[in-house]
Amino acid sequence: MGDGVPVARPGAAAVADGRDEGGEAGFTLIELMVVLLIMAILMAIAVPTFLGVRSGAQDRSSQSDVTNAVIALKAIFANNANFPFGASLASELAGSEPELTFVATNTVNTSPAHQISFSVSLDHNVVMLASMSADGRCWYAEVNEEAAHIPANPLPPFATLNQGVSYAGTPKGLSGITACGSADAYVSSGPNPSATFSGWGPTYPT
Repeated sequence: MGDGVPVARPGAAAVADGRDEGGEAGFTLIELMVVLLIMAILMAIAVPTFLGVRSGAQDRSSQSDVTNAVIALKAIFANNANFPFGASLASELAGSEPELTFVATNTVNTSPAHQISFSVSLDHNVVMLASMSADGRCWYAEVNEEAAHIPANPLPPFATLNQGVSYAGTPKGLSGITACGSADAYVSSGPNPSATFSGWGPTYPT
């Protein structure tokens, strides 16, 4: 005892071995499964939220394009007292909104981006616009500069008799849409909504 030699206590080796074993031990299968379950729950919450935000941003972008075209159209009408046809109107619109591509009477889709289809009424007083957002929804606006309401208007592409600006769109999640046009099958006459059309209103539908 007096010579400074340490004396081994019973069980000391076992305690040391147990401590070493605990330090090198990994996660158990149950712990890993709990972690994976938590990650799956977080993904289930985050992914739909992300997709919803992304889809909403795509819709807002397309709506913004159409709204900018509406503003340009109103300026053109104020300068000319009417809307020119075809290439002339496309040129004037492109001069006001160079980041947009304007296509007369043709349908547009998502490629290239920022395309807008337009149709002009035969009396040069009404223009209908159409754009397709990246998530596949069609967005419309009609700029009606008629001097007065017309009870029965034979001049295309009158979708509504409302003076001023009216907006419309296709419902979210509608399948089968490959393109959007200012005179396509999704535009119905009058304000009544249907399965494929929101109806015309003072603002874009949700």
